[in-house]
Amino acid sequence: MPENTNNDQVFELQDKLRGHQIFGQLRGQSGSLLGSIDQALNNSTTPTEFCTKWDDLSAQLRVIGNLMATLKRDGKTQALEVLRESLVDPLYIFPGETVPLEKTVPVTLVMFDPKRTLAMVRWILECHWMNLDAYLGHEEFFSERQKIQTSELFQLFPSLEKASRMRHQCGNYEGWELGYAYQVDVLRKFVVPEGFDAMAIGFGQYNDHFEISPPFPFSKTKRVEEGGEEIECLAHFLFLVQANQKDVLSHFTREEQENIATWQFRTHPESLTEYMTVGMHLDVEHERWQSQKRTYASLGVSNEFGAIINPPVGYPAFRQSQQYGEMFRVEFRMARL
Repeated sequence: MPENTNNDQVFELQDKLRGHQIFGQLRGQSGSLLGSIDQALNNSTTPTEFCTKWDDLSAQLRVIGNLMATLKRDGKTQALEVLRESLVDPLYIFPGETVPLEKTVPVTLVMFDPKRTLAMVRWILECHWMNLDAYLGHEEFFSERQKIQTSELFQLFPSLEKASRMRHQCGNYEGWELGYAYQVDVLRKFVVPEGFDAMAIGFGQYNDHFEISPPFPFSKTKRVEEGGEEIECLAHFLFLVQANQKDVLSHFTREEQENIATWQFRTHPESLTEYMTVGMHLDVEHERWQSQKRTYASLGVSNEFGAIINPPVGYPAFRQSQQYGEMFRVEFRMARL
């Protein structure tokens, strides 16, 4: 019997589907359903075995679907959302649920010179790039508040003014001078050990006119003064270390430790991937995050901030709350991407 070509197989399928009412109803609308079909299909070797697996799976889905429909009917939207998340996220932890310690690993977030670091992070997210030139006298400030924030930024980073003047003179896009100043005035005062994975502000949270690397797939190396040292202008504001807090801090002197902020976690190894993100929020809302995702949230707060691993979609866009008033959230991602 001659082997069917790919085209022959498709033509035969078309013949089977002509006038197929169920296919017509599902066509183009069954992306999520296909995952369930694949689950039964991958565990089957024959059509009969598939039907048995599918019957078992559909019975389970019917029970869960009935529960979801009940929650929707009763207006319990928060419970419905929690149920949805627990069905999608294999690492989801319900409030009060505990995870055996042997299934978790220690993780520590490290921020050097948190006063300066958080000031620069907030400036990047809350201020306009033209305020850099406004400070130099070439533009007008956008608001009195941004004028104050910008002035404080230049005071905290002594190397920023000289770098900004060079950038303006060269006609470069704004941004690299922030990474330059952060390296000179913060990171170069510490020796960052091996195994400290750098993180940067996730793209999309600030004006994309800024050339802050990353997200750009390069780093700008600049020499601000003639004969001076070339500095790689990397805005690495946070570091993730797969170790406990005590071991992390042992790399530094007591004096250095006083100017280092840390957040400690115990979390699932599966959550630590190259695509992971870290969210930071004000301490007033951290208790709520701890109750929702116990193994994702930091065990405590530092410098008025709590942290969470792999925050939900839309997390950094949340800026205000009736309960907490003005909020501040920022999301970091691995810098090597």
